[in-house]
Amino acid sequence: EAFLDKVEVAIKPMQECNDVFVITRVSKGHPTTEANGGRLTIDLKPGDGSYILQVDEDDKTLKFSSPMSGNYTYVLGSKTHEFVGMDDGHILEGMIVRGLIQQCNGMPKF
Repeated sequence: EAFLDKVEVAIKPMQECNDVFVITRVSKGHPTTEANGGRLTIDLKPGDGSYILQVDEDDKTLKFSSPMSGNYTYVLGSKTHEFVGMDDGHILEGMIVRGLIQQCNGMPKF
């Protein structure tokens, strides 16, 4: 959940710059969480969609869904300690920033 904490802190200031920017956090082990490591959702204005980050501690993965990029699965890099895409090795933080700056005012403060 440390990464979800980091994302939440990075995107929180964006709420002030956007009419609709709702951050919802579901804690690790909560019965409504499909994965066992917690979930963070960013809901944008109607028609713009939602960003969802969901941690699976059993698989050591993070699933990311975005209206701009679709669905990706990430693993924690052993050397960089960053979440990297399983398919092509891109960095999750960059994907979050790219999507949000295209759809919203402001920028995550990673």
